[in-house]
Amino acid sequence: MPVSVLGVSESYCPPAPCPPEERLRLFPLLAALKRNPLECWSAEFFREPIAKVRLPFTDAVLVHDPAAIKHVLVDNAGNYRKDPIQRRILASGLADGLLSVEGQRWEMQRRALAPLFARRTVTSFTSAMLAAADQLAERWRTLGPRTTVDVAAEMTLITLNVLALTIFSDGIGGDYDEFRAAMSAYFTVIGRIGAFDLLGLPQSVPRPGRGRLRRTMAYFEGIIDQIIATRQLRLAGLSAGEAPSDLLTLLLRALDPATGRAMSLAEVRSNILAFLSAGHETTANTLAWSMFLLSQAPHWRARVREEAGRELAGPVEGLAERLVVTRAVVEEALRLYPPIAALSRMAEGADTLGGLKIKPRSLIVIAPYVLHRHQLLWRQPDAFDPSRFLTEARAAIPRFAYLPFGNGPRICIGASFALQEATIVLAALVHRFDMELLPDAKVWPSQKITLRPAHGLPMRVTARNCEAEGSLPMGDIEAVMELPSGHAENADQIAYWNGPGGQRWADRHAVQETLLGPIADILIDRAKPKLGERVLDIGCGSGATTVAFAKAVAPNGFALGLDVSEPMLSQAQALSPKNLPLDFVLADATVYPFEPASFDLLASRFGVMFFADPIVSFINLRRALKPSGRLAFICWREPRENPWMMTPLMAVYKHVPKMPPVGPEDPGPFAFASEERVMRILKGAGFADVAMEPHNLAMDIAIGGGLDAAVDGSLQIGPASRALQGHPPETVEAAKGSIREALAPFVEGQSVALPGAIWIVTAKAA
Repeated sequence: MPVSVLGVSESYCPPAPCPPEERLRLFPLLAALKRNPLECWSAEFFREPIAKVRLPFTDAVLVHDPAAIKHVLVDNAGNYRKDPIQRRILASGLADGLLSVEGQRWEMQRRALAPLFARRTVTSFTSAMLAAADQLAERWRTLGPRTTVDVAAEMTLITLNVLALTIFSDGIGGDYDEFRAAMSAYFTVIGRIGAFDLLGLPQSVPRPGRGRLRRTMAYFEGIIDQIIATRQLRLAGLSAGEAPSDLLTLLLRALDPATGRAMSLAEVRSNILAFLSAGHETTANTLAWSMFLLSQAPHWRARVREEAGRELAGPVEGLAERLVVTRAVVEEALRLYPPIAALSRMAEGADTLGGLKIKPRSLIVIAPYVLHRHQLLWRQPDAFDPSRFLTEARAAIPRFAYLPFGNGPRICIGASFALQEATIVLAALVHRFDMELLPDAKVWPSQKITLRPAHGLPMRVTARNCEAEGSLPMGDIEAVMELPSGHAENADQIAYWNGPGGQRWADRHAVQETLLGPIADILIDRAKPKLGERVLDIGCGSGATTVAFAKAVAPNGFALGLDVSEPMLSQAQALSPKNLPLDFVLADATVYPFEPASFDLLASRFGVMFFADPIVSFINLRRALKPSGRLAFICWREPRENPWMMTPLMAVYKHVPKMPPVGPEDPGPFAFASEERVMRILKGAGFADVAMEPHNLAMDIAIGGGLDAAVDGSLQIGPASRALQGHPPETVEAAKGSIREALAPFVEGQSVALPGAIWIVTAKAA
C-alpha cells in the first residue's frame, strides 16, 4: 500500500562500505589499507565481540566488546601501550605532546592543560563560537542565493577561526586555506598504513610520502614558532593576572609541581600541533558529517531548526546544554563517522580478554567505526537515528560501546570543547541556511587518520528568513510533508511527532496497542462503520485503528489513515495487511485539501487534541464529510481523572522541576478534557447533534508484564517521560525508584491497573 502525498521513507542509512562476507587475504588487505582502511572490515567483525586475525609476524585481536574494551583502556591499561604503528604516526610532530608521552611527563602535561578544558572555561567560549558562526554566515550571505560551496572545506575554516578566537587568542597566523590544505596533506601522509607497518619493519625504513611530510612539518613549525614568539613577546610585558587565559599561556608558563621544570620547546610545539589538528580537522569533519546527515533527514533538520530558533534567541549562558536535539545529532554523526576510526595497543604481557588468551606483543585493535555499528550493541546500527542520544535511550548505551573521543585515563582532553563547538555551530548555521546536497555529489567516508568525506560535500546554501524565532520554519514543514504555502499553525506538533517523541511511539507500537486496543473497540462500537463506507481515521498513528475500520467496511468500502508523524506511518505501512482497502497519508488535517463530501465517517482515537486552532481544523474536516456523514472520536478527560498518567508524573516531580503549566486550551493530551470546550469547537465548526459520553477505564500499564514493565513504560512514553527529558542518568534512575514506589500499591499479580477516563464524542454534519 503506497503512502500518499510524500511517501514514508525507511530509516536513512548513510553511505559506508559494504563489509565483505569473507576476511580479506593479505594482498587484498594491503590494497584496501592503501585505498581506504574502512574497506578492511569484514561482516564478521560487526557481529563478533572479539576476533583474532593472524598477521605476518604477530596476532591482531579485534576487540569490540564493551567489557573487554574497559579492561584494555582502564582496568589493565598498564599492560597495553601504544603499538609501533601508533608511535610511528605520533612521531610525526606529536612525539613530545600530550597525545604520545607516557608516565610522569603525561601527568605533568595533563595537569597543566586541564584548567583550559574545565567545564567553566569551555562554557565561557560560547560567545566566541557564536562569533565564528556569525562571521561564516556573513560571508555565505555575500555569495548570493543558491551558491555552491564545499561544506566540508568550509567547516575546516570555521573551526580554525574558533581556535583563533579561543585557545590561540593571538591568532594562528598564515592563510587559512593554505593551513587547511597543509593539514589535509599531513593527515593523508601519516595515516597511510601499508605493508611496512604490518610486516613490523623499523621506522628507519623510509615510507612513501616522507618528503611531502617533511615539507608539511617545516610549514607547521614555521607557523608554530611564529605563534610562540608572538606570545612570548606579549607575556614579557604583562603580569600574571593580565596574561591571556588560553592554551599558549598555560603551555609556556606550566611548571611540573614535583620538579619546577617548564615544558621544553619541543613539548610546547607538539601540543600546539596536537590541538591545531584535533581542534581543527576532527571537529570540522564532525560538523561536515552532521550537516550532510541533516540534509538527508528532513524531520531531524526540522527538529534542530525548531530548537535553534527557540534557544538562540535566549541567553548565551547555558546555550549548549539547552541544544539537546542538536547535540544528539552531533553525537549520532560521531557514532556513524567517528573522527578517529580505529586505535590500537600492544600487549606487553599475557592476558585474557573475553575468554581469549592474549599473547605478549599481540596487537589489540579497537575500532570505534566498527564498535559504533556493531550488531550486538545497536538497533539498526547503520541507520541515522539521533534519538539514541536522547533521554532514557542515552542512559541505556553501555559506557564502552561509544568511543568518539576514546575512554579511560587518556580520553581526549578536548572532548567537551569539541562537542560544544560542533553543537553551537551546527545550530547557528542550520538555523540560518538551507543546505542542499548537489544531486550528483559523491559522498563517501575515507579514513586518513580522521574520517573525512572523500570528495568533499558540495552543497547549495541559501540564506533563510529567521525572523519568527521559536517556530518551525515553513520550509522544514514542507520538507516533511506537502502543505499549502504559509501554513505553520501546527508546526510544533509536526516537529514533535517527527522527532524522538514520534519515534518512541513507533518503537512501542505493539505495547501501546495492547494498552489502547480496548479503547479502539469502544470507538468502533460507537462509530458504527457500515459495509461500503469511506472512513477517515484522523491521527491514525501506527495504523491499528485504520486497519480495524478497513475490516469493518470491506470489501467495497475504504479507510484512509492520516497523521503528521513519519515514524508512525512507517510502522503503519509496514504492519498493515496488504489485502485491505486502506491507504495512509502523511499530512496535516488542518490544511490538507480533502475532496469535498468524500467520507461517510470521520473517526479518531486520541488524534484530535493537538490542533493549534481546532475550530479551523474541524471546519476543514467537516468539508470532507458527506451531508449525511457523522463524526466519532475519543479523547481524555481531566488529568485528575487519569491517574495512570499522572501518578508516574507526580513521582518524577520529586526529582525534577515541574514542567511549564499547560493552558486548558493548549494542544496536548488533555486539550479536550472540558465538555464545554468540545461542544463549542464542534458547533463552531458546523457540526450538529454533538453528544459526549463519559467512560471509565482500568488501564493496565504493565500490559501483564509486572511492575518492572509498568515503570519502564512510564519512562518511555507519557508526561513522566517528557518531564525527565534532558536530565542526567542519575536523576532518571532516582525518579525510576520513585515511580516504582508510587505504582507498587496498584500491583495485582502481573498487572498494574490504574484508573483512566475518556469522553466518547459523536456528532453529525449539520
